Amino acid sequence: MQKINIQNLIIKIIAKFEDETIKYAILRNYEKSFVDLAKDLDLLIDHHQEKKIISIIKDVCKDFTDIIYVKQDHKRTTISILLKKEFSNKENNEIFTFDLNKYINLKKNYNLSKRKGLGSKIRIKDVKVIKYFSKQIEQSFSILDRDTEIIFLINHLLNKKKQNYLDIINLHLNKKGLDSVKSLNDNLNISLKLNELIVNSKFKIPKKQFILHIQFFLIFLKNKCISYKFSKVIYYSGPDGAGKSTSYLSTMEVFDKLKIKYYPLRGMQIGMQYYLYFRKYLRGENTKVKALNQVGKLGFSDIKRDRDTGKFNWKIRRFIGLFIGLLDICFIGRFFVFLKKMTGSIIIIEESPMDIFVKRHRPRNQFLEFVFIPFIPSPTRSILCVADENVIFKRKPELDKNEIINYYRVIKGLYNSNLKFKKNELFTDIPIEKTELDLKIILNNTL
Repeated sequence: MQKINIQNLIIKIIAKFEDETIKYAILRNYEKSFVDLAKDLDLLIDHHQEKKIISIIKDVCKDFTDIIYVKQDHKRTTISILLKKEFSNKENNEIFTFDLNKYINLKKNYNLSKRKGLGSKIRIKDVKVIKYFSKQIEQSFSILDRDTEIIFLINHLLNKKKQNYLDIINLHLNKKGLDSVKSLNDNLNISLKLNELIVNSKFKIPKKQFILHIQFFLIFLKNKCISYKFSKVIYYSGPDGAGKSTSYLSTMEVFDKLKIKYYPLRGMQIGMQYYLYFRKYLRGENTKVKALNQVGKLGFSDIKRDRDTGKFNWKIRRFIGLFIGLLDICFIGRFFVFLKKMTGSIIIIEESPMDIFVKRHRPRNQFLEFVFIPFIPSPTRSILCVADENVIFKRKPELDKNEIINYYRVIKGLYNSNLKFKKNELFTDIPIEKTELDLKIILNNTL
């Protein structure tokens, strides 16, 4: 097996930066040539080269990761990588993040330290960047000059109370003949010391900060407005026992590790679920749901299924239920998902809207399929969990094998006739490790 660790990846990336004459500066953690890095690497970059930098990091890391997730905003871009299991061990964390800062928010007084977004915006063109050569890795890389590094570090100390930061700062202050910072929690003293360092080092703060504040605020608004465009929607399909809920939960576990913002839903019949909740509430019945924002989530869905009784009134009831459910999905569910997408969340739906045609043991109605399928919200990705009917029957002996076979026949026909739903089949009757790997590949392609 090829030996790799985070240090090797960083060295490869830095070498590429140097070859491509990228403007960057490593912020902290370079004294030990990256061997003390555990979770992340902070860089100050030129925002004009952001796309090129992202491309380099993704290209170097692609063979060693299952998922690479890029999140961009007006201040920074974070690239989180989920390492393949063979490269994840006690020395390597499973997750590593590159923080690409487009500017440092320098807070010159104690009051500003309490107010996010204010202060002076310091970009890479405003600071002195020097080359540092490491004999250990035989590689040069760009860092901030020491005075600027300490200014940024003490500025960072206002929000992140770390003793090792304080030790580095005080060592530098003593060399300069300045008084030490006595306490991590004395923000007023830290702020005064920050101003003293700025004067002592003759650090030049860029003018026209008001214009910069306006520019970055407009970029912030732009990012918020287009967050809907970049938000993802993932559907899961499959009969009971096909591993759909397990795959759904595995997705949430991966997103939690990568710190990806997501919103999980049981299904898109949102109006029906709220109706059932309020009906129980008005009747004074006990409900598992303690807050309205839990309605619709996995574990809080009350929409029941019933098998064919052979009676005509059952078919009529199922037809009405299907019709109302489709109206709910196409209008109320669509609007609910739209609101969640506006927050930038990835929406994951455990039961695809397409399943409404073949679930709840209702008879197939091709007329409603023809009318409603064009109006069902399209996902970014549909994941169909596939398992042999005998495997599913062992997991769920209460099911009928013909029912399982019929489910796959109908749902595949529906997906194949509507390519906008972008179906990926996930086989769940194979070793769990292979299923998890296949799921990560699908999620990586989706993200």
